[in-house]
Amino acid sequence: MKRLLRESSRLYGYKFMHLKSIQHGFVVNQETVRLLMHFLDPVGIEHRRRGRLQRRVYNNPGPDFMWHMDSYDKLKPYGFCINGAIDGFSRCLIWLEVYTTSSDPAVIGSYFLKAVASKLGCPVRVRADRGTENGHVEAMQTFLRLGHGNTFSSVPFMYGSSNHNQRIEAWWCFLRRHMAQFWMNIFQDMKNDNIFDGFFVDKSLLQFCFMQLIQFYITGNRRNIIDVVVSFMTPEVLITFVSSQHLSSLISRRFKRNEKNDLDHVVYLWDTHRIRRTRHQTVPSGRPNTMYHLPEAYGTHHYLCPVSSEEIQECQRYCPPKSMLPCDRDIYELCCLIMAENNKSPPRDAFEAAMLYRFLRGIILQELQQ
Repeated sequence: MKRLLRESSRLYGYKFMHLKSIQHGFVVNQETVRLLMHFLDPVGIEHRRRGRLQRRVYNNPGPDFMWHMDSYDKLKPYGFCINGAIDGFSRCLIWLEVYTTSSDPAVIGSYFLKAVASKLGCPVRVRADRGTENGHVEAMQTFLRLGHGNTFSSVPFMYGSSNHNQRIEAWWCFLRRHMAQFWMNIFQDMKNDNIFDGFFVDKSLLQFCFMQLIQFYITGNRRNIIDVVVSFMTPEVLITFVSSQHLSSLISRRFKRNEKNDLDHVVYLWDTHRIRRTRHQTVPSGRPNTMYHLPEAYGTHHYLCPVSSEEIQECQRYCPPKSMLPCDRDIYELCCLIMAENNKSPPRDAFEAAMLYRFLRGIILQELQQ
């Protein structure tokens, strides 16, 4: 029985332990097993009596000590790959991005660099799973931590299974309840209606119609937006537009600088809500934004490791920002052309986006069949 109590069998009650003993060839009654377990494992008996198991303790001394990063794949079958990171102490979101891929290490690395550049520093540690997409982040985190000699500098990046990366994994449940399930239902309805079969054109059209609603891509002034989109268009496509004024109007309506998107709303909702105190809590409760920006009120301080602009620029050579276009360039040009010819406006909500998707898909498939 001592050997069984050193294995997963220690979770059993005395009735299952009695059955286990019989299966191992021992002739013993239940009362004897119960008394032996009281003597050999009193702590386990007490935990089971209270109806709970022993919890592991999560320790995090302050903001920016550890960032937990991961990818969310529930929308990936439809062409939307979400990646995010959360601060382990405050549970404040560090980044939340959607793009056409979450498998490219350079793209994931650009998210990390964007956060580091905005804070002019990196965390003490980063926690992620063993996906190949996290290789660039590991290399950059190790490089940026070289000049910070302390107790934790030997392990600047930690690998582990996704189900043990509790901070970000728990947050994905919040994302699904407050945003992702809505989009999953819309895309599943399209699949049920046989207007989405998962091939390249359908995914690109979904990205063109819905990406701006899930997360707004292009930031900057109106002139820069037009310059970017024009740079991706061929002369033949530009000639089709009636005038540069029409092009300016179309693009400025599609990309509004101050427009809130679904992911931004979810991040704002989370960062400003109040996390309630729990019985087994090992980190403070409160609003994530407050805990992150005012750690002194919770008896701690920021653990951000300063980095220089030269170090950031060196890393940016290997991780350029993600493309400003929401889908394949050829599909993007074709969709802009069809919208201009038919005087279609960009969608303002999910239902207008679904109608635009049906319209564009019908025209493109008709052209492909000819």
